[in-house]
Amino acid sequence: MNLSCIKAISRKDAVQAVRNRLVLLALLSGILFSAVYYILPSTVEETFTMAMYGDPQMLEEISELEEEGLEVGLFSSEEDIKEAVRKGDYMVGIVYPEDFISQLRSGQKPHLTLYFKSDQPESLRTAIENLMQLAIGYFATGEEPLIIEEEILGE
Repeated sequence: MNLSCIKAISRKDAVQAVRNRLVLLALLSGILFSAVYYILPSTVEETFTMAMYGDPQMLEEISELEEEGLEVGLFSSEEDIKEAVRKGDYMVGIVYPEDFISQLRSGQKPHLTLYFKSDQPESLRTAIENLMQLAIGYFATGEEPLIIEEEILGE
């Protein structure tokens, strides 16, 4: 086949494709999707940050739980926590009462305050509230409230 014939047929098909809006949209969408796919990182490396203030014994035990992906900041006042969360340095600020452990041991229900920045989604706030309830229940009774098995599928 002649090279000039191939060139003429290709040009005619390209012009018809550009004139047809549906075909043009499909071509541009494919290119855009590919570009976004290659720009995004292959792994998510997010760190969950918590600011804490309150019962020194409780904070000492919690600070030992730091792992990869979890950062715990200990503060000397409730106002410092509010400011750190307001700035966006921490996702959540948690304030325990000074006698938190003794209140738990005596059977009382201590008041725990969580501070969030206004742009945090409702799902995150609800998840942290539930997590705190489970963690405090575990801390108070020493028994796991439920058994969770973890299984990772795919990459």
